[in-house]
Amino acid sequence: MKSIHLLIKPASSLCQMECRYCFYKDVARHRKEYDAIIMKHETVDELIKKACDYVGENGLITFGFQGGEPTLAGLEFFQYFCQKVDEIKLKTQKRQYLIQTNAIAVTQEWCDLFVKYHFLVGVSLDGYKDNHDYFRTIDQKASFSSVIKFIDLLKKNKIDFNILTVLTNQLAKHPQKVYQFYKKQNFEYIQFIPCLPDFDYENPYALDSHLFAEFYKQLFKLWIKDYQSGYYMHITLFEDLLAILHRQAPMTCGMMGQCQPNFIIEANGMAYPCDFYALDEYKIGNVLENDFQEMAKHKIFLNFSRIVNEQMDICKSCQFISFCHGNCKRMRDVYVQNEYCGYQDLLKSLLPKLYSL
Repeated sequence: MKSIHLLIKPASSLCQMECRYCFYKDVARHRKEYDAIIMKHETVDELIKKACDYVGENGLITFGFQGGEPTLAGLEFFQYFCQKVDEIKLKTQKRQYLIQTNAIAVTQEWCDLFVKYHFLVGVSLDGYKDNHDYFRTIDQKASFSSVIKFIDLLKKNKIDFNILTVLTNQLAKHPQKVYQFYKKQNFEYIQFIPCLPDFDYENPYALDSHLFAEFYKQLFKLWIKDYQSGYYMHITLFEDLLAILHRQAPMTCGMMGQCQPNFIIEANGMAYPCDFYALDEYKIGNVLENDFQEMAKHKIFLNFSRIVNEQMDICKSCQFISFCHGNCKRMRDVYVQNEYCGYQDLLKSLLPKLYSL
């Protein structure tokens, strides 16, 4: 079965929040020409038609929506998008929807849409109240209570969701506090996303490699204790490591040192192979002008799919090089600092224990 994964930015980098570490605004600022706009229906039509053509009969299309804040495109935009998919796709073709949202503008009407089209919702929540409200504000006002209210709405409507948490230096110092808070909230699926330095290395909240390793070591102690007593919280990094140990593909791109290019689609239709590198020099086309067959054959796209990371000096003597192969080249800005690899340190601690599970 042929498949395609689209990560769509329907509202570009537009967002009603002022997150202190915003990743995508930094990406957008590094483009020569960039307009933060809402995706037009014409672009939607072309995107859907060409995605259906690409996967062919019995194919699978994953439509993922991210930002900025994707809900700023409006409820009508998503209603139009989903209706258009059902109009265009073949009966034998399958589709699935994912959305990552800050949850601020989501109402019952949004939940009705999520239920109707079986959306998996990723909720951006940066841990407990004090930490979240420090990093994620609206007009310099706290946003934590609005997010929790939305999560309660998701639970009420029985909508599948996971929690996406940016792991900054500040939060990394409090693994027990964030774990116990998430456990109390009965959250089942958690992904901690390392806070990356800006391309100019000016982000003061970017995760330090030592703090990264120590956070996960302490988190693992809490996690494994609960696991052995019958309580299980799905934490992405631990599950990815278990998958690799069992010779399965991890969920997180780049963990095995090779890029897995996707199609990142900006609101203006421009396409890129990776969310981390949605930059001018990585453009592979535009859905208004090119089909996905063309873009998949673009030399930039092909180079991304063939990239095996150049090994750093610390990797060449590492006992885990056959396990991680250098990991994601963008994440190395977090993992490796001053001849120390936090990921290597973490693997030394965790792998012997994970082998026994």
